[in-house]
Amino acid sequence: MNFEVAQNDLPMLCTWDFAVDQQVDGWRLPTIVELQKMHDNLHLNGQGNFVTDNADNNDVYYWSSTDHEDYEDAAWAFNFGNYQGDALGRAIKARGIPRRVRLVRDL
Repeated sequence: MNFEVAQNDLPMLCTWDFAVDQQVDGWRLPTIVELQKMHDNLHLNGQGNFVTDNADNNDVYYWSSTDHEDYEDAAWAFNFGNYQGDALGRAIKARGIPRRVRLVRDL
Protein backbone atom coordinates (compact mmCIF):
# COMPACT_ATOMS: atom_id res chain seq x y z
CA MET A 1 0.00 0.00 0.00
CA ASN A 2 1.33 3.42 -0.92
CA PHE A 3 -0.57 5.19 1.83
CA GLU A 4 -0.54 5.33 5.61
CA VAL A 5 -3.65 4.38 7.54
CA ALA A 6 -4.58 6.28 10.71
CA GLN A 7 -4.36 4.09 13.79
CA ASN A 8 -7.96 4.73 14.81
CA ASP A 9 -11.33 5.76 13.45
CA LEU A 10 -12.51 9.31 14.03
CA PRO A 11 -14.08 9.31 17.52
CA MET A 12 -17.63 9.74 16.24
CA LEU A 13 -19.79 8.67 13.33
CA CYS A 14 -19.77 11.33 10.59
CA THR A 15 -21.85 12.36 7.66
CA TRP A 16 -19.88 12.34 4.41
CA ASP A 17 -19.67 16.16 4.31
CA PHE A 18 -18.38 16.32 7.89
CA ALA A 19 -15.83 13.60 7.10
CA VAL A 20 -14.57 15.59 4.12
CA ASP A 21 -14.08 18.59 6.44
CA GLN A 22 -11.76 16.45 8.63
CA GLN A 23 -9.17 16.18 5.85
CA VAL A 24 -6.25 18.20 7.26
CA ASP A 25 -2.46 17.98 7.33
CA GLY A 26 -2.40 15.51 4.44
CA TRP A 27 -4.98 13.16 6.00
CA ARG A 28 -7.91 12.39 3.70
CA LEU A 29 -10.77 9.99 3.11
CA PRO A 30 -9.60 6.83 1.35
CA THR A 31 -10.96 5.89 -2.04
CA ILE A 32 -13.19 2.84 -2.29
CA VAL A 33 -10.23 0.92 -3.78
CA GLU A 34 -8.04 1.92 -0.83
CA LEU A 35 -10.72 0.75 1.62
CA GLN A 36 -10.75 -2.63 -0.15
CA LYS A 37 -6.95 -2.81 0.25
CA MET A 38 -7.24 -1.89 3.93
CA HIS A 39 -9.77 -4.68 4.38
CA ASP A 40 -7.75 -7.27 2.50
CA ASN A 41 -4.26 -6.36 3.77
CA LEU A 42 -4.97 -5.22 7.32
CA HIS A 43 -8.36 -6.37 8.57
CA LEU A 44 -8.16 -9.93 7.22
CA ASN A 45 -4.75 -10.22 8.91
CA GLY A 46 -6.10 -9.11 12.27
CA GLN A 47 -4.70 -5.58 12.06
CA GLY A 48 -6.20 -2.11 12.06
CA ASN A 49 -8.84 -2.53 14.78
CA PHE A 50 -11.72 -1.91 12.35
CA VAL A 51 -15.27 -2.12 13.67
CA THR A 52 -16.90 -5.22 12.22
CA ASP A 53 -19.87 -5.97 14.45
CA ASN A 54 -22.89 -3.91 15.39
CA ALA A 55 -26.45 -4.97 16.07
CA ASP A 56 -27.92 -3.00 13.17
CA ASN A 57 -24.81 -3.10 10.92
CA ASN A 58 -25.04 0.63 10.22
CA ASP A 59 -21.83 1.33 12.09
CA VAL A 60 -19.64 -1.12 10.16
CA TYR A 61 -19.62 0.99 7.00
CA TYR A 62 -16.63 3.27 6.39
CA TRP A 63 -16.93 6.30 4.13
CA SER A 64 -14.82 6.57 1.00
CA SER A 65 -14.02 9.68 -1.01
CA THR A 66 -15.47 8.01 -4.09
CA ASP A 67 -18.67 9.67 -5.31
CA HIS A 68 -21.36 7.58 -6.87
CA GLU A 69 -21.64 8.50 -10.53
CA ASP A 70 -25.44 8.18 -10.70
CA TYR A 71 -26.56 9.62 -7.37
CA GLU A 72 -25.62 13.18 -6.45
CA ASP A 73 -26.28 12.73 -2.72
CA ALA A 74 -24.53 9.37 -2.36
CA ALA A 75 -21.01 8.04 -2.06
CA TRP A 76 -19.44 4.61 -1.86
CA ALA A 77 -18.88 3.09 1.57
CA PHE A 78 -17.18 -0.17 2.53
CA ASN A 79 -18.58 -2.75 4.93
CA PHE A 80 -15.93 -4.20 7.23
CA GLY A 81 -18.55 -6.46 8.81
CA ASN A 82 -20.42 -9.09 6.87
CA TYR A 83 -20.37 -7.66 3.33
CA GLN A 84 -23.94 -6.46 2.94
CA GLY A 85 -23.04 -4.55 -0.22
CA ASP A 86 -21.76 -6.03 -3.45
CA ALA A 87 -19.40 -9.01 -3.54
CA LEU A 88 -16.50 -6.68 -2.71
CA GLY A 89 -18.14 -5.15 0.37
CA ARG A 90 -19.01 -1.87 -1.34
CA ALA A 91 -22.38 -0.16 -0.95
CA ILE A 92 -23.96 3.08 -2.07
CA LYS A 93 -24.88 5.18 0.96
CA ALA A 94 -26.66 8.51 1.42
CA ARG A 95 -24.13 11.17 2.41
CA GLY A 96 -26.34 12.50 5.21
CA ILE A 97 -26.24 9.28 7.26
CA PRO A 98 -23.38 9.14 9.79
CA ARG A 99 -20.83 6.37 9.17
CA ARG A 100 -17.35 5.46 10.40
CA VAL A 101 -14.27 7.23 9.07
CA ARG A 102 -10.66 6.06 8.92
CA LEU A 103 -8.38 8.62 7.33
CA VAL A 104 -5.30 7.87 5.21
CA ARG A 105 -2.40 9.91 3.83
CA ASP A 106 -0.07 9.38 0.93
CA LEU A 107 3.47 8.22 1.63
